[in-house]
Amino acid sequence: MSHTRLNGDISIPEFFRGKSIFITGGSGFIGRVLIEKLLRSCPDLKNIYMIIRPKKGRSIEERIRDLTEVPLFDELRKQNGNFLDKIIPVNGDITKLNLGISEEDRKCLIENVSIIFHSAASVRFDDHLKDAIFTNVRSTREVITLASEMKSLEVFVHVSTLYANADNQILEEKLYPRYDWREAIALAENCDERLIEVMTQKIIHPLPNTYTFTKSVAELLVDDLCRNKFPTVIIRPSIVAPSILEPVVGWIDNFNGPMALNVAAAKGVLKTLYCDEDVNLDYVHVDNLVKAMLVASWKMATEKQTQEVLICNATSDLFFPTSFYHRMQNLIGENPSETYIWPSHFMFTNCSYMFLLINMIYQVIPAIFLDGLLWIFGQKMRLFEMARIWNYSLMGMVVYLMISKYNLPMKIYEMIYSYIENVDC
Repeated sequence: MSHTRLNGDISIPEFFRGKSIFITGGSGFIGRVLIEKLLRSCPDLKNIYMIIRPKKGRSIEERIRDLTEVPLFDELRKQNGNFLDKIIPVNGDITKLNLGISEEDRKCLIENVSIIFHSAASVRFDDHLKDAIFTNVRSTREVITLASEMKSLEVFVHVSTLYANADNQILEEKLYPRYDWREAIALAENCDERLIEVMTQKIIHPLPNTYTFTKSVAELLVDDLCRNKFPTVIIRPSIVAPSILEPVVGWIDNFNGPMALNVAAAKGVLKTLYCDEDVNLDYVHVDNLVKAMLVASWKMATEKQTQEVLICNATSDLFFPTSFYHRMQNLIGENPSETYIWPSHFMFTNCSYMFLLINMIYQVIPAIFLDGLLWIFGQKMRLFEMARIWNYSLMGMVVYLMISKYNLPMKIYEMIYSYIENVDC
């Protein structure tokens, strides 16, 4: 595989060669695409340590196998059938102190890891504030505490969200003052849950929910604990949409974002939606986001001399300046031999909603429903039949009530008969 020297001295695959990576959130949508991209495009990396906990009777090793037995990893499987050997599960829980990691595993990470991607988070808008702080804020502190002990750490990448500062009409690639992260963690650790619940709206104002609030607080925590210590990148993706190009077109494994609306519409459940047609749909394709994460980590580790925090807005909306996000495409250049990122004419290209929808339809059926195109058409027809039966039943019930309870036909007959008699007179 031929690779252009992106930074004069070292290409992206060369940068990752022989290095071990620690990933949180590896079982999530972004995390899985990130792991696949790393293993497929940087085959010479040493290991990927992935924090994961047993779930539903499945061990961490079994869960790793389950998470990779999907079409997302088919191309990688063709290239290297033994790729699982490089994914090392670490038993832990990000909501716990010290990430719930054993002392032995902690020492292993400290000795071996060079790059961290922290993408674990709760994306629920209605989480209790205490739970959201533990998952999105305190976990970030624990990851950074671990990172500060690593002997060969080169870069730390934190995945935030574009909406962490949604109270600003124009969001620049900079930090915004917010609630102190120390107070937030102390609140979650020491206050009564009921009291926190009562105070939640006052605490998170002017942000709309606990998710955006805690992600905003976590950004300030990252800046406070990482600046002048090691190169750091904060990535702010907007709505993360299915893959646009690789490794499969339209890959999606969840009902988050626009996915739920489109599936509901396709199944005939959702027939109308109240919205403003002039509002832009802010989304970034997951494969583009992952590329941005890798390019940003490479740039910070190989070019930055000062230990600063770089913020990257990953979206296509004009209301959110994305200067660094778009500059990264220039870092790659136009050389088609750079097969790590290329073909990249799609990399940061704005696509229409119809193109997004087609991509989702292309993949969502086998990924979510597993029964092919005929399934959804069959379901839609059944839903139409059910809707028709419901409508007829409702009409029948109304007619029954009109006849049995109000004796409406007789009353109508009497009204007509009375009217005719009056006319005759």
